[in-house]
Amino acid sequence: MCTTEEAADFLNLIRGEHPEIKNHCWAYRIGLGVSQVSRYSDGGEPSLSAGPPILRAIDHLQLTNTMVIVTRYFGEKQGVGGLIRAFHLTATTVLAEAGVRKEIIYTRVSAICRYEQLSFILHELEKVQARNLQQEYGENVTILAEVQPQEVTGLKQRIAEWTRGGVELMAEQIL
Repeated sequence: MCTTEEAADFLNLIRGEHPEIKNHCWAYRIGLGVSQVSRYSDGGEPSLSAGPPILRAIDHLQLTNTMVIVTRYFGEKQGVGGLIRAFHLTATTVLAEAGVRKEIIYTRVSAICRYEQLSFILHELEKVQARNLQQEYGENVTILAEVQPQEVTGLKQRIAEWTRGGVELMAEQIL
């Protein structure tokens, strides 16, 4: 799941499978960095007793593009503290059972440089383990590659310093 629309569709699917149940409590975190979005709902439970504990379970594992829905069929009266513990434990257990699929996100970078600058830039890209490196030769050299997002800022700085601002590394996040 990567969009809020997909999260809404998933919630509607679960609600459709269990129309007699009113308490579908949920939380999700979607996206990366500044575009990251998180939402939750207590689904009819007392305020802040279900959604936030589910979201904490997601956050504890540092997950994104993840949604957990807890459907409560029945249960004893246990007070708000008991509900908080129950929803958190349920979400934690479900996430542990489901497992985590780790994906490495890359940022596409590009630069246009002179031929005499090329070896330095290629060396810097090699140091950050760039992948899908491409070079197009013409009057200047256009370099395209993919690097992990945490490498972009330092790479930009080193290239700008070494070329005295003559080469600007452009970056675009890809999924």
